[in-house]
Amino acid sequence: AINIGARTTSRRARFDQSKLLSMIPWEQNTKQEIKYTILAAESFRISGEQYWFDSAEAYEHAAALYADVLNDPKSAAGYYEEAGKVMEKVDTDFATKYFRHAITRHCDASQYENGAMLQERLANNLDKKKNYAAAIQEYHRATKLLYAANMKDRAIQALGRAAYLLAAVGKF
Repeated sequence: AINIGARTTSRRARFDQSKLLSMIPWEQNTKQEIKYTILAAESFRISGEQYWFDSAEAYEHAAALYADVLNDPKSAAGYYEEAGKVMEKVDTDFATKYFRHAITRHCDASQYENGAMLQERLANNLDKKKNYAAAIQEYHRATKLLYAANMKDRAIQALGRAAYLLAAVGKF
């Protein structure tokens, strides 16, 4: 019999996870950790507003594992984006950190269209908060990504919005 770390004391079995995980190859171990982290993130997400910070942190942890250990920027971008969406419900300023990580990972995976759409979302969030100087910079970044994604019409719209904001603040 293989010792998987289960010990019995009285009538209850105790489980020592470290012994079981040492028997599994490291990649499989990481995939299991990601799976359970995502389950935790989803549980925190549906548990209510007071747990959204925990949900975002769990999604961030899963994304970091995908990016750093498994070298999968596409999946990492998706989970950073999920963390941003959760935090966007609380405050858009909190979501910015996660969206920036997601944009970077989308670009690493050559998904410029997804990165550009998130960049536009950041710009729109700043525009709604009347932080026009930062919104103008974000629209310029979005324009670059939209051109890289060969979405010229949307790039022109983003430049137009940046020009409108420049005129609104009197810098045009």
